[in-house]
Amino acid sequence: MYPHAFIANILNYMKKLSFLNWPKALLFVLLLLTGCASMEPELSIKRPAAILDNAFTLPYKVQEDGLILVAVELDGIPFTFTLDSGATLTAIYPSVANQLGYAIDPERTVRIHGIIQSASRPLLDVQNFKFGNLTRDNMRIVVLKERHNPESDGILGMDVLAGYAILFHHKEQTLTFMDSRKVPTQLRRDWRRIPLNDNPYLEDDFTLTFLQVNLGNYTIPALLDLGSSISIQNWASAKNSKIRGIRRRLEKQWKLEGANGTFRPRILATYQLIRSGPQYWLERDVYVRDLESLKILGIEDKPLLIMGMNFFRDTTFLADFPAMTLYIKPESDDDTASIKAQTGSRVRGGGNAVIRLGTGDPMDGPNGN
Repeated sequence: MYPHAFIANILNYMKKLSFLNWPKALLFVLLLLTGCASMEPELSIKRPAAILDNAFTLPYKVQEDGLILVAVELDGIPFTFTLDSGATLTAIYPSVANQLGYAIDPERTVRIHGIIQSASRPLLDVQNFKFGNLTRDNMRIVVLKERHNPESDGILGMDVLAGYAILFHHKEQTLTFMDSRKVPTQLRRDWRRIPLNDNPYLEDDFTLTFLQVNLGNYTIPALLDLGSSISIQNWASAKNSKIRGIRRRLEKQWKLEGANGTFRPRILATYQLIRSGPQYWLERDVYVRDLESLKILGIEDKPLLIMGMNFFRDTTFLADFPAMTLYIKPESDDDTASIKAQTGSRVRGGGNAVIRLGTGDPMDGPNGN
C-alpha cells in the first residue's frame, strides 16, 4: 500500500485530508498524497517559490466555528473556499466539478489518508484558477467526497498559500498576501516572533509547517492548521499528570465494563496556559485522543498537537511562509507578567465517554469513526 521507504515518507503520510461528520466544521483537514494516478507519474509537493511583487488584500468571512472563507474563481465562476494551512493541495467537491462541466476520470486518482480512513480520490486540471491577483492555468486540484460544510465549495491549500507572507487582520476581517521581503520592519520588531519548522521527524520538501509549543514543563511539535476549528493532541503528547490520571481511570472503567472492542480514550483538556516562544495563550481547549493514522504509520508514540483556529480566531497575526516565521500582534491589554505567572492545566469532564464541550461532539460516532 505504501510504495516508499518508511523513513522517507512519514510526513507524506501525515499530510492527510479527512472530512469527518463533525458538527460545525471540517475539523482537522490534512491533505496527504501517498499514491499516484495510474495515468500520471507520482506527484511531487515541493515548497513553492515565494510570490514576489504581487501583493493584494481581500476580505474574508469567518464561520461560527472560526474557519476562514475566501473568494476563489474557477474558470471565471466565483466560489467560496476554506483557507487551510493544514492541506498541502487545493481541493473541490464533486458538485463543483459538475458545475464547471469537468468529467471525473475514475482512473486518474491519488491516494489520500485521514485520521480514520484512506481512499483514492480523483484529480482534475482546472483550466483557470484565480485568487486575488494570482492566476494559474491548468491548476491541479483534488476532488473530495461530497461536502459536509454547506458554506464551503472547496479548500485553499498550501500549494497556493506557501508562497506568501499572509497578514490576518481579525478586526477588519481582511487578508493581505504580500512579498515576504516586504514585511514591515516595525512589524518584525514589535510583534511576537515564533519560528516555523518543517516536519520534526524527518527532512523533506513539503509545505506543512510546525511550531514548538510548551505545555507546562514539556515541549511538543504542533502543526499550524488554520483549516481546523479545534485543536487535538495525541496521548503520546499528553504528559500532564491529571490528564494521564483520567486516562487510567477510563481504562480501568472500560475493563470493568467488559472491555469490548478497542480502548479509545478521548477527553477535552482546558489548558490554563500554553506558550510558544514569546506568545502565551490562556484557557485553550484541546481534545486528547489517539490519531488513527499515526498508528497506521507506526509513529503513534510520537507527540503531536494539531493547533487549530481556536488559538488564532481573535488574533491579528502574520504567517510568513517563505521565511518560516509566525508573527503575532500583542493586544493592548496584554499583561505578560501575569500570564507568565500562570501554570498548569485544568481538565474538564468525566465519565467513560467523550468529554463534550457544550453540545458539540467532534467525534464521529461512538468510537470516533
